Amino acid sequence: MKYNFVLPFYTKVPSGGTKIMYEYANRLALLGHEVTVYHCIEAPYFKYPKNRPFILRKLITLMIYKNSASSPWFSFCENVKLKFIDRLTNKYIADADVTVVTWWSLVQPLSLLSSTKGIKVNLIQDYENWEGNEELLHQSYSFSNILKIGISPYVIDSVNKFDNNIHYIPNAIDSTKYFTDINFNERDNFSFCMLYSKESRKGTDVGIKAFIELKSRHKNISLTLFGTSERPVGLPDWIEYFSNLSDLKDVYNRHAYFISNSLEEGWGLPVHEAMACGCVIICTAISGHRQFYEGSKGVLTYEKGNSQKLEVAIESLIHKSTEQLIQLSADNRAAVSSFEWNTVVNRFLEIVKK
Repeated sequence: MKYNFVLPFYTKVPSGGTKIMYEYANRLALLGHEVTVYHCIEAPYFKYPKNRPFILRKLITLMIYKNSASSPWFSFCENVKLKFIDRLTNKYIADADVTVVTWWSLVQPLSLLSSTKGIKVNLIQDYENWEGNEELLHQSYSFSNILKIGISPYVIDSVNKFDNNIHYIPNAIDSTKYFTDINFNERDNFSFCMLYSKESRKGTDVGIKAFIELKSRHKNISLTLFGTSERPVGLPDWIEYFSNLSDLKDVYNRHAYFISNSLEEGWGLPVHEAMACGCVIICTAISGHRQFYEGSKGVLTYEKGNSQKLEVAIESLIHKSTEQLIQLSADNRAAVSSFEWNTVVNRFLEIVKK
């Protein structure tokens, strides 16, 4: 079968939603399907910088990227085709059996494609309301000629308020890339790692504030941040920082705990990855983390946006015995072991074939 995967933009740095689309594309290609991944130069309602008009973005893809959309952070199998397109219309994508988009603003253009582009699928990875246009977002759930797939209970609940005709396929991670190779008893019981993001919805400032307070009381606490930007100005010297790491497995495995401070989340991919690598988790008590904290005793929660509550949760962990922490780590590894890509892809194929 022929599959088109269409993304609203191209990114040179790791992105969770893009990564999931890439994984679907790659794994279908490995099964022998013909797969093309398209990256739009222009997507409706997307807020482009004023100094990056369409013609400049087009020139960049031609002159800097040489019209090659290969990824510097994701390894595709050789038979996946990667392309830039001006926008999502019949003119720019090939005929296929299935065409998949992600991001709400591509749904209306998807609905207008001819039947030669195949079954139309909207892979919904979050309740994407953080840039406004809520009425249009809600309308994107209602197109009758588009198959909707949600990645988490939170996404399903969000969409069901407007249309309950949606399928659930949970995300997965690659268990050959994310696994435990340093036993928990070999890790420092005061070592924490955390995602750094400039996006306010990721709540990074809450986490940093809590750790600065904790460091004044517990000198042996260490914190490692990783992100896609350069080291933030003013970050305390005792906090380690990594930018654009291609392999986070080693970071997770060097730490006892992973913290997620997100205020909203569709899935929380780093939480999933860290659990597979044996980290004990502290995350916000949001619906986008529900599939993790309801599934394992090794996931503790705190009230989003509340740095003092995060401090309390962290102190509750560092006072546990190593034996207790080892059990929490084991619970996490067991909880995420069922989220396998083979199961996910088989479920996807089952839905589109029906």
